[in-house]
Amino acid sequence: MAGDADIPHVLGVANKVRDAADADAVKAFAAAHGIPLVATIRFDDAVRLADLAGTPFVDAQPNAAVSDLDRLAGWLLANN
Repeated sequence: MAGDADIPHVLGVANKVRDAADADAVKAFAAAHGIPLVATIRFDDAVRLADLAGTPFVDAQPNAAVSDLDRLAGWLLANN
């Protein structure tokens, strides 16, 4: 699809990963399709709870998703 749209670089980000089996499945899919997997965002119920409360999840108590997104942002800035 990206090739049809003339998109030169495609990167993968696994989202809402709950366990090693989820991570392995996403890694296998990415590898089978030649997609570099640059980050894994772990599932964290704090995101859902913040959404229900109407607050930004980044303002919630420290959680795994925010930590993972911070690492991804750092990677993107360093590899631009």
